[in-house]
Amino acid sequence: MSKLGSPRAARGACRRARRRPLFYLLTVLALLLIVDLALQLVLRELNVAWLDELYQRTGSQQPPYIELRPGAQLEYSGMLGRLEPTSIRINSTGFRDFERPWDGPDQGLRIACVGDSYTMGLGVELEQAFPAQLEKRCREVGRDDARVFNAGVAAYSMFDYPRYLRTAVTRLEPDLIVLQICGNDATPAASARSRLWWAVMRLARFSGLAKGLLFFQSEQQDLEGYGQALDETLAACRTLAPQTLVWVQSFPEQTEGITRELSERHGARIVDLEGFAPQTLPDDPHYAPQSYAELARIVYEQLMQAPSGSQDGAL
Repeated sequence: MSKLGSPRAARGACRRARRRPLFYLLTVLALLLIVDLALQLVLRELNVAWLDELYQRTGSQQPPYIELRPGAQLEYSGMLGRLEPTSIRINSTGFRDFERPWDGPDQGLRIACVGDSYTMGLGVELEQAFPAQLEKRCREVGRDDARVFNAGVAAYSMFDYPRYLRTAVTRLEPDLIVLQICGNDATPAASARSRLWWAVMRLARFSGLAKGLLFFQSEQQDLEGYGQALDETLAACRTLAPQTLVWVQSFPEQTEGITRELSERHGARIVDLEGFAPQTLPDDPHYAPQSYAELARIVYEQLMQAPSGSQDGAL
């Protein structure tokens, strides 16, 4: 009998065949480790530690799957760590806002600002963010009873707002909702819509692959989903408050038509920001404090100029 046909040769071939999948598995794991280490090196300047400190899971089966952690406090210096450090403090009710009563009898004007990091004021101090600037503007013109609540949550998108409005913003009992729309609101991967976002966020401290998934997500837009989410969002706004104003941080061509159509259908007026040229923070797309102040001035003036007797009537 030849060596090739011997029982010993057959047993050796079987052992090699059994080892082959293990070899392939170990090779794949080694390659993933190399890629992970390479991404850690390339993305080492990206600051992700603050994400884990700022958020907690909602435990919901519907978006949003994360929310701001009540009582969280941290110093934020930008994704690249190049900004002047600013303080982020989440109050006991889960908003980046001053610690103040939000319930009980109150005859004053109550405005809730809803949006993402541009409303929350990522990169600026709380009193420099748009909601605080709008409250300051109201009081400068004699509305001392005005309270403007900062209900912005960084990382939220249009897919998160319907339930967020019904479960969190409703507690503020607003007379007016100022809704911010961002250019990536039609991109589900750019928000906290995915349940995997939480796990990826936690792993990003230690894994280059997770960090890459967190910050280099798909830009594919879900236009149908965006339209449905915007419709639900504006319906929720109309249920919670007599008036709704919408300001758009950026208007992608693909979503402008449906945004204007649905805003008109729900009686929400889009703020005209023509001529508004915001200054941004160094190495960061978010606005500088003076631009939030200018935005607050424009929003207040257009609110006061709204047609009398409409849903958007002047305050």
